[in-house]
Amino acid sequence: MATRRLRKVDTSGKPAKLSLSEIDQRELFGPDNNYVREIELEFPVKIIARGDELQIYGNPEDIEKVKEIFEQMIRHVQGGGILTEQALAYAIKIV
Repeated sequence: MATRRLRKVDTSGKPAKLSLSEIDQRELFGPDNNYVREIELEFPVKIIARGDELQIYGNPEDIEKVKEIFEQMIRHVQGGGILTEQALAYAIKIV
C-alpha cells in the first residue's frame, strides 16, 4: 500500500479565506486536526488557521475545491450534523 505524503505548496500567492467565527474549530478540523490533514493529503494545498480565519493556499482550482469542502462542512455542523471521516470522504468525493 502506497503511503500518501503532504506536498510542498507555494504559500506566496493570495489565499482563499473563510471566516470561522461561527463554528467550533475543533469540531471542523477533527481530532488532532485529522480532517485538515486528510484534505491536505488529497489536494495540493496548505491550510492555515489564523484566529477566526481559515486560509487556503495552492493553485486556484484546488483552492476552490477545498473552499467548497470547508463550506459544506461548516453548513453541515451549523445544521446540527456531526462531522465524521465518512462525511469528509463524501465531501471530498463530490467536489
